[in-house]
Amino acid sequence: MRLSADDLLCLARTYSECFGISLITTGVRAAGNDKIFVNLATGRTCTVRSLERAARWFTCNWPVGLDWPEGIPRPAALEEAPPDCSGRAA
Repeated sequence: MRLSADDLLCLARTYSECFGISLITTGVRAAGNDKIFVNLATGRTCTVRSLERAARWFTCNWPVGLDWPEGIPRPAALEEAPPDCSGRAA
């Protein structure tokens, strides 16, 4: 299941708030892209590759104890078998 850009922005905001960091820092961590979530927050777009990379990163790195935002489908990979979290391109 693919997450929408709005879903990923919500995840980024929740993650950023949890750690007290900016969307820029979260973008670097999640997608290697300092502008991805700032662009989404201002109505701009980004590549599908960046969105997929961020989704995979959140799947692998969601903080234990932080609730997954309600209304956003949680990738089944977290509940079944972990995805490739090695950082290698899929």
